[in-house]
Amino acid sequence: MRGSYFPIKIILLLISLFFMESIQAQKTYFLYIQTETKIPFNLQMANMAYYSNATGYLLIPSLASGKYTLIIDFPKNQFVTQTFICEISEKDRGFRLKQNADNSWILYDLVSQAEIRNAIGKEAVKINYENKLLKSNPDKAPTTTSNVTKTYEKIGANGINQAYTVQNGSKIDTVLLFIPAMDPSLTIPAPATKGKKQTP
Repeated sequence: MRGSYFPIKIILLLISLFFMESIQAQKTYFLYIQTETKIPFNLQMANMAYYSNATGYLLIPSLASGKYTLIIDFPKNQFVTQTFICEISEKDRGFRLKQNADNSWILYDLVSQAEIRNAIGKEAVKINYENKLLKSNPDKAPTTTSNVTKTYEKIGANGINQAYTVQNGSKIDTVLLFIPAMDPSLTIPAPATKGKKQTP
């Protein structure tokens, strides 16, 4: 009798492994970006366009692992278009978009404290050129149907807890985000200021 159950056990094991693999393949992550000075911005990624809220935060849900090219513009052309290469590798990513003392822009990782600088070279030039072409043809400009709303925020000694609801078509997801407090021992350079000429 035991021998007759053996093939059934193998089949059930294979089916369960198949379902586990498909669940792993469907796992997605979110990307969070907030400007340090609360300036709103627009972001283009692949064939989608996203817009931050008025205080400069943006949450993009349902992203698979991989490398993404982020093209960031600011309203009224306050600053030059910024291009970053960001990798999502089986975890959510959170960044602060900030301007350095030399006026260059970086994406500052809120967890690892690593910095991603502007993409440089022919690839970035090509990306920015294609971005301008899309802007000159508004009919071809990509759109997004996702709607993100901040529902909770609590600031504590260890960092900031936030919650968002994300509407993706007919589906509504809840995203919980923790932004750790910066290490107080780290020194942040003050922005460079132009010196005034002294008159005798």
